[in-house]
Amino acid sequence: MAKYDFFISYSPKDRKIASILYQALSDKGYKVFFDISEIPAGVNLARVIFEIIADCDCFIPIITENYDSSKYDKDEMFYALKCSEQRAKSIIPLLSGDYKAVFDIAKYPLFRFENPENIYDIVDKIDELYGYKLKSAKLYEKLTEYTRLKYSNQEALTICDLIELICQQYSISDDLKIRMDLCKELYRLYSKLKNYTGSYDDESRNTAKHIINTLMGVEKLINENIDTQEGNIFVNDLYFCAWAIHIIWLDLYEIRRECADILSFGDAHSAASSARFMEKQELFVKAFFSMKNEEVNLKEYYSADDIAFIEETPKFIYRIEFKYDTIENVSNESRAAKNKQTAEKVLSEDDEILLSIANFMQEGNRLFDVLQKKGLAGDFLKCLVTSYERLKKYCEIIGAKDFVTNCIERIDEIRTIMDKQEKSAMTSEKAEKGIRSLLGFTLPDSGDYDVFISFKSEDADLAEQIYQYCQRHLKEPFWSKKSLPELSKSEYEDAIYNALRKSKHFIVVLSKLEYLKAKWIKKEMAVFDRAITEGRKENSNFLFVVTDDVYKEIIASNKMCLDERYCGYQIVKMSEYKDVLYKYFT
Repeated sequence: MAKYDFFISYSPKDRKIASILYQALSDKGYKVFFDISEIPAGVNLARVIFEIIADCDCFIPIITENYDSSKYDKDEMFYALKCSEQRAKSIIPLLSGDYKAVFDIAKYPLFRFENPENIYDIVDKIDELYGYKLKSAKLYEKLTEYTRLKYSNQEALTICDLIELICQQYSISDDLKIRMDLCKELYRLYSKLKNYTGSYDDESRNTAKHIINTLMGVEKLINENIDTQEGNIFVNDLYFCAWAIHIIWLDLYEIRRECADILSFGDAHSAASSARFMEKQELFVKAFFSMKNEEVNLKEYYSADDIAFIEETPKFIYRIEFKYDTIENVSNESRAAKNKQTAEKVLSEDDEILLSIANFMQEGNRLFDVLQKKGLAGDFLKCLVTSYERLKKYCEIIGAKDFVTNCIERIDEIRTIMDKQEKSAMTSEKAEKGIRSLLGFTLPDSGDYDVFISFKSEDADLAEQIYQYCQRHLKEPFWSKKSLPELSKSEYEDAIYNALRKSKHFIVVLSKLEYLKAKWIKKEMAVFDRAITEGRKENSNFLFVVTDDVYKEIIASNKMCLDERYCGYQIVKMSEYKDVLYKYFT
């Protein structure tokens, strides 16, 4: 079954309320499981239901006086609670009246409703809580793709979209821990954005304008912590002061300087007036040293990485006498070199012909829209995704970046449609062979990956958490569910081996020990282990990321349940993998 954002659990007597909730969430753009009629006939209904609950991001039980009156309600709820404990599943119970359920749900965000009209207000609040996760995950996927393609303008614009989204989330959050995590995420994005380099063309100038507008949003966030009348800051946190000092430096001396250069066609090589930036930084510098000089044990309040960040802050403090010394002037020679580089990006006459072919191919895909309406559905869509993957690769080679962007957007759109297709609509083998023959598919070449994620399909939700964590830390993960288009069996094997060869680290995800016997997990583990032992993977790591139950089994057996080849590799609980991976990423 396709992955869902939400699973609505309800009594048949409350179907009207559930349908309102379903429609309201769907209108927000979420994929929602609501009706068992979506499940194909002839399958084990209970097993499929549990698979959907395990794979969805959020479980919403509508708890009224009718709920838990049937075995199905109770089973769904108990399984969701179990998933919440071991698989980071979100649960948002909706309660009606004074009814109290027999389930332990006190630790989850509870929403009460008295009548169906209240559902719309609740959906707005759910969107606030959950929307950020969904939107940011999609943006990070695009950012990973644009980074790999070295398409700097689209990369910068996607970073801007993420920064704006984080600022929105920061403004609605009162939790200090969440705000601190958002600040760290902003800093990672700023550190990547500082590497942006554009040309003196219209696309880069539009990007530079967008970047400056985005910087204003973060500047506003910083301003909210400054008392302009008293001339001091509201926040009383050493890390936040250090963060603000770093951000102001990156804004003025790194990012804004490049934008000024692009917007002025190379005539302005320094950032705009720095007076207001220096005044703000002075306030945070004063507070920073005041707090730091207090005899406080930093280890009691901050992690080792946070302390390292705080300690390097003095390097990001600018002073008036260094105002011009820290900004290098760009010589006429370097400006001419940059203009030459821009000119070299212009397509040759032959490339223009190839570009026309690419345009023809893209227009030709409209034919497939007609085929889809004729019932080829799933097979057609799988092939169409692959056709766009090939077209994207082709456009990368000839430098047609606008077409690459269109392909990425179209692939995302088609995959969304595929998620909604029933398996029964994906059975036409002749259609698949015919379209594959028409398109002349070849195996795509993968790039280098920071992490290869090995998993069994039942653990796709756990693997996805690691996949998204890698992307949030601006690393490129290989996760077959997202990283590969639909391929034939032989193509799939070649693509997997190619990705294993080009991956730096390896993670196998397990919720059951028996999954170690799965065909592809065994193959992938053996290939990567052999590469390590034969010296072809220097400074690489092989990790087991497992649920708490599996961790206990492995430790209780003194690792005797593992193949001897893998006993020396690190075993990490799912609840603790972030700290371990962060160490390898930094």
